[in-house]
Amino acid sequence: MQSSSGAPAIIGVDARELAPGRAGVGRYLRESLRAMSAIPSASGRLRFALFSPERISSEPFLESPMFERRDSMGGSSASFFLAGFPFAARRRRVNVLWCPGYMAPPVCSGKVALTICDVSFERHPEWFSPKHRLAFGALSRLSAARADRILTISEFSRAEISEVYRVPPSRIVFVPLGLDDRFRRQTDSERAGARRFLESIGVRGEFLLTYGQLFTRRHVIESMRAFAEIAPRHPDLQFLIAGRDATFPPQNVDAVAAGLNRSLGCPAIVRAPYLPEEILPAILASARALVWLSEYEGFGYPPLESLFCGTPPVIGDYAVRSETVGDRAIVVRTPGDVGEIAGGMIRAIEDESVRREILRDVESLRGRFSWRVSGEKLLAALADLAADD
Repeated sequence: MQSSSGAPAIIGVDARELAPGRAGVGRYLRESLRAMSAIPSASGRLRFALFSPERISSEPFLESPMFERRDSMGGSSASFFLAGFPFAARRRRVNVLWCPGYMAPPVCSGKVALTICDVSFERHPEWFSPKHRLAFGALSRLSAARADRILTISEFSRAEISEVYRVPPSRIVFVPLGLDDRFRRQTDSERAGARRFLESIGVRGEFLLTYGQLFTRRHVIESMRAFAEIAPRHPDLQFLIAGRDATFPPQNVDAVAAGLNRSLGCPAIVRAPYLPEEILPAILASARALVWLSEYEGFGYPPLESLFCGTPPVIGDYAVRSETVGDRAIVVRTPGDVGEIAGGMIRAIEDESVRREILRDVESLRGRFSWRVSGEKLLAALADLAADD
C-alpha cells in the first residue's frame, strides 16, 4: 500500500523488545521484520518506524531503507508505552501502530495492529503475579477490544483469542511462524564449538536439556525431581536447565537444583542463565533429549528446533503441538506427574527404536515453517490495514 503521495505507508512499531538480549516477543519481532525485509517489493509498500526508549540491536537487515530507527528516546519503559510512543508515532504521522507485545497504549490515534501470541494469563491467572495479571490481563483485554487487527501465531491461539475476548474471527489474522535454517543436523566442528561452551559451564558428557523462560506451566521443578529419580540408573548423565526463573508463585529453581545435587552427591543438574544464540543449534544437537513439559503454549519453538537438530523431545500434552511437532515426540500426558516424566526420560535415553521413529524424515516438515511465507502474510495484513486508513 502507498500513501496518496505515492510514498510507502508508515507502520509505527513498538520496538522495545528489539533491545539486545531480548527473547520471546523480541525474537518474534526481529524475525518478522527480517522476513519482510527479504521480500523484494516490501520497501515500495511499507516503511517501518522503530520506536524505543533505549537503543535497539544493530542487525544488518535493519540497515535497509525500509526501516527508520527512532530509538534511544529515553524515559522508562512505562512512560514510553503510555505517552512517548503514541505521541512520537502521531508526530511521525504513521498509518498504523503495530504493537507486537500483547498490549497497545490505552490512548492512541489511528489504526492499531496488535500481536497476541497466547492468552495463558486469561486461561491460567494463577501462573502470574498480580502485576502481570493486571498488565497482561486487563490491558491486553482492552487492547484487543481497541485493535483494528489482531495478529497471532497459530490457529489454536486464533480460536482462543476469539473465544476469550469475544473478537470476531474476521479481525484476527493467523500469521504462521518460520523456522531458521540454522536448526538442522550439525557438523562435527559445530558440535565441537558447543562442547567447549558446555564444558565451561560444567556439562561433562551426555546430558538432557531444557531451555527458555522457566515458567510454572513448563514444570521445571517436576522435571528436575524426575531426573533425580533416574540419575542413579544413568550416573554419567546430566540435566542442563538454561533460562531465567520466571515461576509464580516463586519456586526457586536454583535452590531446588542445589538441593537435589546435594542429595545425589554430584553436580548432576547444571544451571545456566541462557544459551548463546549463535551455538544454540549445536547445543541442541549435542543433547541426548530435550525435556520441555509445557501444558499451554501459543506455539512452542524448542521441541520443533530440537527435532530438526536431531534430538528427540519429551514434551507435555499441550494443544498447539498438533500444529508443530504433532506426535513426533515422547508425550507426557500429565506433566506434573514426576513418575510419568521419569518414564518419558528413560524412553528418550534408552529406546533407540522410539528415537529413530521420532526423527524419521523430519525434514519433510520444514516447508510448513517458512519465514518467507510468514513475511508475505504479515506484510499483506499490515498493508491491507494501512490501505483502510
